[in-house]
This record gives sequence, C-alpha cells and structure tokens, in this order.
Amino acid sequence: MPRSGCPFVSLALISAALSGCSPDRSVPQNAKGGVQSARQEFSEESKRAAQALSLSRNVTVERAEGEYARALLCTHGMNVLALRVQDAAGLADEQREAVTQAQAYFADQLQALGEGEGKGTEEIGSDLEKTADEHRDESESVRIAVSCLQALQDEA
Repeated sequence: MPRSGCPFVSLALISAALSGCSPDRSVPQNAKGGVQSARQEFSEESKRAAQALSLSRNVTVERAEGEYARALLCTHGMNVLALRVQDAAGLADEQREAVTQAQAYFADQLQALGEGEGKGTEEIGSDLEKTADEHRDESESVRIAVSCLQALQDEA
C-alpha cells in the first residue's frame, strides 16, 4: 500500500484499547511452585493454534486479492476498532487520537487505491459496505485492524 502521509501509530497505544481482553500474563509455575522453564517444546498443532490466534498475522488479510481488497479489509477493521475505542473506559486522549489517525490513514489509502482502479466514492463506499457485511465478527475485524497496523509499522 502507498504510505505517503502515513502517521506514526504506535501499536502500544492501540493495544491498550484491547488490554481489557488480555489474559493474565503472570509467570507460569510448575507443580512444585517454581517458575516453569521458558524453553518448552510445542506440538505442531499447538503452533498452528497459536498462529491462528496471533494478532499480528491475519490470514484473511494475507489472502486478500490485491491492494484494494486489503485496503477494504483494513478500513473496515479500523472502523470497528475505532468504535470499540470510543466505548472503552480509561483510555488516554493520545490513544484515541492514534486510532483516529490510523482510521483516517486507511480510509485515505482505500480512496486512493479505489480511484486508481477507476472507482468513484460511491462505488468504494458500496464495496466497503459489502466488506462489512462479509465480516460481521467484531473480534475478527479487530484482529484484521491490528494485522494492518502491524504491517504498516513493519513498513516504517
């Protein structure tokens, strides 16, 4: 995706919006009360499950056909994330502003890519509505947004 005018959006700021859903991150202990070794072997099934739950990698985004399709997913995901952030208690204004900036960035990218494909504002809006209809699961949409933010941060 083109990056001109890309605001710096810290995933640390965005992740605060999701922290209410985070699991307990206390140090794991073994049966004797000691700290478990950080060196564990995981089965292939466990690795696949962890990959499926990963916030920074999203197969839906990776499988999107073309930049315009990815921009639709990212814009929709950011719209859902922005709604969640508006409703989240305890977030700093800086965190809300970071989400707003990211939302505007992805919307601008969607518009530019859509126009590059000869689409008008109305048709882009219609495509975005269709994407929203196809991706109604809010949790998945937030994961898509985080994946898009991670990709943006990796490009920077």
